[in-house]
This record gives sequence, structure tokens and C-alpha cells, in this order.
Amino acid sequence: MANTLLDDVFLVQKLDPDGKKFDKVSRIEAVSEQQSLFMQLDVNTDIYRLRVGDKINLVLAATLNLDGTPDSGYYTQGGRQSLADKFEYVMHGKLYKISDSGPKVEMLISFGGLLMQLKGDSSDAKRFELDQRLFLLIRKCSESDVANSVTTGQLSCLFRLYGCIRYFLAVLSSRVTPEKLYFIDFEYGSYNYRGFDNGNHFNEYAGYDCDYSLYPSRDEQYHFFRHYLEPEKPLEVSDEDLEALYVETNTYRLTSHLYWALWALIQAKMSPIDFDYLSYFFLRYNEYKKQKEDCLSLAQYFLSRSRTQ
Repeated sequence: MANTLLDDVFLVQKLDPDGKKFDKVSRIEAVSEQQSLFMQLDVNTDIYRLRVGDKINLVLAATLNLDGTPDSGYYTQGGRQSLADKFEYVMHGKLYKISDSGPKVEMLISFGGLLMQLKGDSSDAKRFELDQRLFLLIRKCSESDVANSVTTGQLSCLFRLYGCIRYFLAVLSSRVTPEKLYFIDFEYGSYNYRGFDNGNHFNEYAGYDCDYSLYPSRDEQYHFFRHYLEPEKPLEVSDEDLEALYVETNTYRLTSHLYWALWALIQAKMSPIDFDYLSYFFLRYNEYKKQKEDCLSLAQYFLSRSRTQ
């Protein structure tokens, strides 16, 4: 398959070899047929189940665009075809470790906390780069499953939302439940204040590199808020409601930075993943300090004006 870094058939040999760790995640062990690669992969079993003996076509690609052009990092509802259309399960993540010892190589990739380990010959890693962002795509190889993946019109949607590492994957598939939307990485999800959710969403526009120059402008946020508050009639949202949500969101923006800064401190102590959590802590905490005065002044001005009206 053109424009892919890895395209092979894997045989699932073991399921949760070290015991079941999480209710909705299973770790599979598999070996590839063409390149003799050994793989361990965490799979969200709520939306995709694999069994020992299954054969899967697994692809790693740097872009979903069929013409090989780089991925923009944004999901657009353009209806255009993509590499994901032919697969049943898609994740997006980051290659965070390459260990090359002589003729053998080990690569570790994190898909929003779901991990992948690949072991093989050093030549297999030549097309990969450290910190590379990758799409993982899977489909089962049995005739019936491959046919279903083509004929049911399975839709894969990528939402750039959360964490410094993840796209959310939504799958609409009649093979699971007709016309039902599934989100993965929901271990980070819970009922929350809308201001925090929106502020956190906008903070994550900064991406892996925490480039906060990408934080959306007031006009861009208002466009989002109109569809958030009145998805059927976005132009009917009042200026007062837009301003109130803008102030609310950009106050909670600070809370998001503090939340993920503290998360990074905990991970620096507890996590086995080879990632510089301490540097990430300082990125988020420094941005909190940088924005604190402007955000709190905005909130104070809004509240004081509201009291006098």
C-alpha cells in the first residue's frame, strides 16, 4: 500500500499475556507474516475485539491522505476519501522511543495511553523517526470481515481534543451498533464544568509542542460557541451568551493548565513511559503564569460590569 511505513499481516497469538489489567483494554501479542515482527498492542475492547488466532492487516502511516500529502492535524467534514475508509479500527499516536541494539530494534508508540511495542530487524526501523506522529489502522483478514469493512460504509472521524498526545477516534459502524458514536480514551472523560471542557479543548490546539500561539482568537471561539450552544441555529445565539461563555472558558483555561501540570508531576514520579513529564509540567505551569493576569482581569471586569447592570 502506497504512502505507508508498515503494512503487514499479523497473527494474534496471545491475549492479555500478563493478565487482565483494565476492563475495557486488552493487550495482544502478535507476529507478522512478512517481516517477522513481534508486536504487543493495547486495544480498546469496547469498540474492537480480537481473539487468539485472528489475522489482522495492520498499517502504520504518517498521513491518512490518499495522495500522501502531510496530515494537517485537523478533522474536516469534507466527505473526501481517506486511508481510514478501508479499516475498522484507527488510532493516532506518537513514536516516543527507538532502541537500536545491533541487528535488532525496539520501537514504542503511545496512542493516548494505549501502547504499542514492535520488535524486529534494524532495517525495519529505517523509515521511522523519533517523535513521529503515526496513524495505526487495523482490519481483520477473514473474507467476511473485509467485505463488511467495505460494504457497511464505516466512518472514522478524528477529533483533535485532549491531552498533549491524542486524537479522539469515533467509529460509526453497523458491525457494532447501528448509527451509534463511540469515543475512545474515555478514561480521561467525566462530567465537568463546560468552561473547563472548552478551555481544555482550546489549550490542546497547541499540540505536542505546546505552541500556544495556536490558541484560538475571540472570533474563532465565538464561531465554536455558536455551534456549541445552538447547533441547529448557531446564528441565533445572543452576543450576551457568547461573551459569558467566552469569559467562562478563558477563566477555566487556567484551571486546565494547572490540572495537566499536576498530572505531569505525578506521572514524572509514577509512569514507566520514557517521556519528559517534568519538562511538560514546566510548559503548562509557565503558560498558566503567563495567562493568569489577563484571564483573571477579564473575569473581574465581566463580574463587576454584571453587578452594575
